[in-house]
Amino acid sequence: MPLDEGFGGEALDESVWAKDGTNGPLHTVRDGSLRLIATGQTNYARVSSRRSDFNFFERPLVVVWDLVP
Repeated sequence: MPLDEGFGGEALDESVWAKDGTNGPLHTVRDGSLRLIATGQTNYARVSSRRSDFNFFERPLVVVWDLVP
């Protein structure tokens, strides 16, 4: 089963994705993009898949980063 996430809607689908991070990270969905925002150099925001049926080694996974300094 392919992993295809268009990040539609206005919020992250937490039945598919688990949110995590340090010091109050922001996880927002807007205009078909997932935005992970963390302040400071040692803080982080991340999401992980709750799916157990996707093999990341079986097919390519494309991630586009747009980093803001």
